[in-house]
Amino acid sequence: MQTFRLEFEENASELYVASLARGILEGIKSGALKSETGIWSLGRPLFKRALAAWPISPELRNVLEGFDELSALSELGIDPGPTLQKMTDVLDQCQHTSNIGNASLVIRATST
Repeated sequence: MQTFRLEFEENASELYVASLARGILEGIKSGALKSETGIWSLGRPLFKRALAAWPISPELRNVLEGFDELSALSELGIDPGPTLQKMTDVLDQCQHTSNIGNASLVIRATST
C-alpha cells in the first residue's frame, strides 16, 4: 500500500486540522461523503492519540469527538444538518483564532 504524508509545523496544527475537519464536514453536507467518513478519518483513535500532544484548542478537540455523533444521528434517521452547522461554526472560530505567529505555513509532502 502506497502512503502519502503531509507535514507542517506543530504550531500551525490548529489551522490545518480545523481546515481538514471543515473540508470533511463540507463533503458530508454536500452528500459527497457519508456521515461515517469523519469516524474513519479524523475520528480514528490513532489520529486522536497523535493529536493528544499537539497544541490544539479544546473546541477543536470537541469537534473531532463530534464526528461520532454525526454517524449516530444518521443511523437513527435524524437530520445531522444542525449538528453539522454547529461544528462548522466552531471550526470557523478555530481557524480565525489560530495563533500561527511566526509559524511557517509550508506543507511538506512525501510519498512512499
